[in-house]
Amino acid sequence: MNPATRTRRIVQSTGIIMGTILLSRILGFLREWMVAHQMGSSAITDSYYVAFTLPDFLNNLVAAGALGLVFVPVETCEALSPVREDREGRTSGVPVVAPAAPPGS
Repeated sequence: MNPATRTRRIVQSTGIIMGTILLSRILGFLREWMVAHQMGSSAITDSYYVAFTLPDFLNNLVAAGALGLVFVPVETCEALSPVREDREGRTSGVPVVAPAAPPGS
């Protein structure tokens, strides 16, 4: 695969990740708006927010933070490097860890 095609695939993959994170944020905002509109301010609403805070925080940490700040730049450098070595050992655990994160916004 030539460098131009490889760069194009990386840009497309990064765009997909950015788009899904943006969509997640928009849907999370709509969820918050619906909860506030339907339930108002009550003890039940407070309980919902307390129960939802930890999974949402972990989702933001894993999906947006780790993937966007660490994994994408490292893999981009590896994909663009001319030296092709066995990379399977370094990235094989990522698909296993990502689905184990709790679903969130």
